[in-house]
Amino acid sequence: MMIEEKDELACSAAAIGQFSDLTCCTQVHRHDYYGLVWLGCGDAHLFVDFTHYRLSAGSLICVAPGQVHAWGNQLNSHEIGIAFSEKLFLQQGQKFPPPFCAI
Repeated sequence: MMIEEKDELACSAAAIGQFSDLTCCTQVHRHDYYGLVWLGCGDAHLFVDFTHYRLSAGSLICVAPGQVHAWGNQLNSHEIGIAFSEKLFLQQGQKFPPPFCAI
């Protein structure tokens, strides 16, 4: 699944995918949803807002809407990711009552 495709979350609140190769995401880009990625094995490099992060197995990464980012070298890595929009936390245009809004 390539969660970086424009408007993929336009009709749903979330999308889940597995990655064994993030070459689709090596160009600097941004999107209008949250991205949460867990690095299950291997090593990877991530650039977020012009800061370089070296990642290893077990790393959990969160990229907020609008953050400029790109993946670098992934060495035998495997990632599981979820992308979600703010709609996931809204109910009929209203935020969920506590404790859900404490995220």
